[in-house]
Amino acid sequence: MSDAAHAARLRDEASWLGGTVRVALAGRAAALVLTLGWAFLEGGVGWPLIVTFALAGTASAVPLVWWEGVAPALLARPAYLAGELVLSTLILIATGVDGPFFTFTLGTALIGGLVYSWPGAALFGVTQVAAYYYALSYPGASPAGADGFQELVGLPSLYLFAAAGGAVMRDLITRSARVQREATAEAARAAADRERARLAREMHDSIAKTVSGIALGAAGLARRIERDPAGAGEQARQLAADAQRATREARSLLGDLRGEDPERPVAEVVVEVVERFAAESGLPARAVVEEVATPPRRHAVQLYWILREALRNVERHAHATQVVVKARAEPGRCALIVSDNGAGFEPDLDSLAAHGHYGLVGMRERARSVGGDLTVRSRPGHGTALTTWVPLEAGRDFGKRGAA
Repeated sequence: MSDAAHAARLRDEASWLGGTVRVALAGRAAALVLTLGWAFLEGGVGWPLIVTFALAGTASAVPLVWWEGVAPALLARPAYLAGELVLSTLILIATGVDGPFFTFTLGTALIGGLVYSWPGAALFGVTQVAAYYYALSYPGASPAGADGFQELVGLPSLYLFAAAGGAVMRDLITRSARVQREATAEAARAAADRERARLAREMHDSIAKTVSGIALGAAGLARRIERDPAGAGEQARQLAADAQRATREARSLLGDLRGEDPERPVAEVVVEVVERFAAESGLPARAVVEEVATPPRRHAVQLYWILREALRNVERHAHATQVVVKARAEPGRCALIVSDNGAGFEPDLDSLAAHGHYGLVGMRERARSVGGDLTVRSRPGHGTALTTWVPLEAGRDFGKRGAA
């Protein structure tokens, strides 16, 4: 592993360990303050105790306050905690193995297991037991009659339990961090998949169809020039118009991707789209627009794409003589209804997708991508009514809904 990668791993490890280690350090500092208060009440505060308190307080305060800076060094070099072990030994000698500072030394074992996992738990637990027995044998460090089960077995075994507890906590934190990283990675993959699907819909709904039409027209243009020069000229002008349209659609798509589309009132955009459709297609089309609030930009973009694609479908497939687009307000959402009096069809969207017809499926996915939905009512010979809606407030995606 490179030095940069190793340093990044240590920073990441320090980040997800930080909260728990700080709690342990804060608990140890609280025990220190309580112990000092108890000593004052007992009237046994002298210079040795004050110096011990200052050293112990510093050992807790530095990593507690500056954990982000200190942690990588502690994680990389366990020897740095050797000073903690020396301090614990001095505390036990200065205050006695059954003194009030014993609780503080337990915190050292806990932090050793927490920071260095099971190897650290074994090292610091065993070393502190050894330091305890050394202090127990030191003249003046052990109380009179300190030869019972509690002094010989009970108290030193607490070091092992504290170190093991720290290691168990470390394992739980590591497992939780791993699950969180996997969940984050999965969410990122899902977001990338959604973005790829969205881009595929954008291309299908706009540029791909227009360019395909240009290619078909251009393929027949050479033959038509020989047979019908006047018609060929008209066809060439239509190809030029289609090329300009493809350029506009490409710019619109790039504007959507870059977030450059201006937020315009729903009424203004719907009327403009319907009037342009009527002029270009020659079909009678009118817009009926109520006073509706404009949804968030991302929602509005999807709504406008759906409207344009729905009108293109009417032009290509419906054989209609009348088209009506209604925009209306509903509680908490903005709705569009595109209806025609054309040929109609059986609106089984899943069946359409299975046969390679993704237009309506893509429109429904667009609506659902921002928490809305799309439904189609149609019967052969009785026209079609497509209804779509988007929320007026941004929120999390609603996910899949029932089939339209």
